[in-house]
Amino acid sequence: MINLITKEEKKKQNNTLYIKLIIAFFSMISFVAFVNLTLILPSYFFILNKKEIINSKLEVQKKEPIKEIDKEILTMNQELIDKLNLIEETKKNKYFISNEIIKKIISKKIPGIKITQISYEDNQLNEKNLNPIHKKSTDNKKVIIRGNAKNREILLLFRQAFENDPSFINVDLPISNFVKGSNLEFNLNLISS
Repeated sequence: MINLITKEEKKKQNNTLYIKLIIAFFSMISFVAFVNLTLILPSYFFILNKKEIINSKLEVQKKEPIKEIDKEILTMNQELIDKLNLIEETKKNKYFISNEIIKKIISKKIPGIKITQISYEDNQLNEKNLNPIHKKSTDNKKVIIRGNAKNREILLLFRQAFENDPSFINVDLPISNFVKGSNLEFNLNLISS
């Protein structure tokens, strides 16, 4: 079979076909965009109108005086916020014995000493109660160690270990702890820096 269309004609027809396809594609996209725009525009204008209505109502409500019940709710709300802030402040200022202090106490324990209790108190100290070497400010924490010591010498060594530690600004071991010669029950008061 003989081909009657020349190569140049074939090329022109193919180019024309591609151009028609491109035009058809862009025409369809334009049509779909136009349809979408015509369908969305009424909703857009409806939303704008609704927004204006809501803003105008809000302005009217702002100008109205607050009702008695609403005032009570607002004052209750503020009181609750104040109480919560007070609780949070108290919680922040609360003193817990840190792991560091407990580790220091345990590391100073020597054979012959048995620690039965570690507690703390939040004390306001006067400068006259502190050792002259450690005169510092007044807000410190008191750690109380209770336990048993084998004898007086071991108890003295235990106390001296805390006196040599700069973490504690005052070490108090009452003389009443030394009444017995052995198996001493002691109360050692430490004031942490």
